[in-house]
Formats: sequence, structure tokens, C-alpha cells
Amino acid sequence: EILAKVKQDGGKGLILQADASGAFDAEELEDIIDVCQSKIAMRNCRIGVVGRPSDWLIASSQDSLVALNSWGVELIDIPLEELMRNIGEIRSSSLGAPIIEDLQEKAEFFSESSNADLLKSMEILQALRTLVDRYKLSSLTLRCFDLVLKDQSTGCLALSQLADEGIDAGCEGDIPSIIGLSWIRSLTGQIGWMANPSHIIIKKEDDLAEMLVAHCTAPRSILSKYGLRSHFESGIGVAIAGILPKEKVTLFRIGGKHLEELWYSTARVIASPRGEGLCRTQALLSLSNEKAQEMLTNPLGNHLVMVRGNWTRRISVFEQL
Repeated sequence: EILAKVKQDGGKGLILQADASGAFDAEELEDIIDVCQSKIAMRNCRIGVVGRPSDWLIASSQDSLVALNSWGVELIDIPLEELMRNIGEIRSSSLGAPIIEDLQEKAEFFSESSNADLLKSMEILQALRTLVDRYKLSSLTLRCFDLVLKDQSTGCLALSQLADEGIDAGCEGDIPSIIGLSWIRSLTGQIGWMANPSHIIIKKEDDLAEMLVAHCTAPRSILSKYGLRSHFESGIGVAIAGILPKEKVTLFRIGGKHLEELWYSTARVIASPRGEGLCRTQALLSLSNEKAQEMLTNPLGNHLVMVRGNWTRRISVFEQL
């Protein structure tokens, strides 16, 4: 009766059943609580947009009003020039940029890039940390390709490290992806990885498709091992070339003109190739033909977010509420 009235008034709700002894499904209740806490967290989320979205993201550059109305997040526009000034100040300072402890010691290899490239990456990391403190940011997205042109460097390593420090960080200024990265951490406590679908192969004989995704900014904490290479497209800077554990993961994408749509699917990592024709961290995934076909016929955009574990039930609860 209560849920019927709630729905009559345009609201949403769920019925949680208990038996005669008062026992109920604790996991179901936990999902509901975490969804509600996530909704609160997103209303307190401040996302820095450092430089406008990349020009090719024609479906992924929604404005601040759309982000506020749909997800409750606040987008803070920060000119790229401010980041460049921060980098310049760090380079002219006698203090220099702090190193990432054990970065090179734990790497399998350090190829193509130089120590000078690594230093530049540390300076970019420190400059982004300055913006996080200055604007009290929860997360940020960076128009990263402009660094290639303006500074002969990239933000790949800096964005990877920020995610591991608790500041979700996306690239190319992609708005749905950085909202997605922020949301999935608030919903699950896990770190997401933003990646490009490279190819999708529908295998009708066993109802399973294969999809290869790749990007240069994988957080090191989600990897079983990693090496350090250059950024794929430019051949400069420092990027993470990681190996992902073979396990279940969840893929999702926020989209739509008003960020009102959501696609998600469970999948399994079956390999971590290191092909030369793609971004440095690569994951070959197995997922249902149906979900893969949806991406080919009704895509919400290019970048996907991947998170370790199967979180589809909790995402379904979020949708219902």
C-alpha cells in the first residue's frame, strides 16, 4: 500500500521482505543502504574539468547544469592555462616534484620513456594535486592531449596515481566517464578504470562475445603487475602498461543527452594482451552476445568504465531507486 502510494506520487521504492521470525536478506538491505549512501555522496561530489572536453567527444561533453540535474554533481571548470602555470611554478621552485614511492622498483620494465619524462609526469601530478586542494575537488577530468602539444608530456601516469590516492581521474575531459568513475567508487568502494573498446567479436556458437578494451591510465592498484612505457598515440610521456587479474568485472557506461541512460554488464577478464597497436593497458573480456550487441546497435558513447567484481545487482537496485 505504501509503495503503491509512493509510485502514484511519482516516487520510487523497493519492498524488502522478512519472514515470520523477522529475518531478511542482509545482502539486499546492504545494497539498498549503499545505493542511498551513494546518492548522498554524489550530491557532495565536486568534479574539476581541467580544459574543455576533447573535440571528438561529441556525445560526452554535457554541461554543468545537466550534470547537476541528473547526478547531483558539481562541475568546476578550470582553464588548462591554470594547470600550465602550476606546472611552471613547480619547475621553477627549488622544492621540485615529489616522487611516487616504489614506482620503478615494482615495475617489470621501464622502456621508451626517459627519466626526464618521468620527472615531467611527477610535475604534472603535483600540479593536479594543487588544483584538487585549491578547488576542494572529489575527482577531475583532464583535456590531456593538449599537454602533448603544449608541454611534450602526458597526464597518463598522474591520472593513474590520483585514482590510487582516492581522487578519481579521467582523461580527454570526458564528462560521463568521470561521473561514472566517481559514482562507482561511491557505490562499491572500488576503483574504476576508463577504457576504449577496440574491437567486439560476436560468437553466436556459444552465446559469448569477446571485447578488447585499452587505455594508458589504469590505476596500479587494480593490476597484478605493470611496466612503464610511453603514451601510445604520441610516443612521449609515461604510461602504465598493466596486467589485469583473470576475474569477473563489471562494465558500464552513463550516457544520453541528459545523462539519463545507463548501460551495464558483467564480464570476465580472459587475457591482458600487450599488442603494439593499442593503448598500453589492454584487457580481453568475455561477455554475453546480447550485451555486446547492445554496444554496437545502441551505444551511449565510446569510453567504458570497468570495475573489479560483479556489481550488477547493486547497479540494478540503483536503477530501481
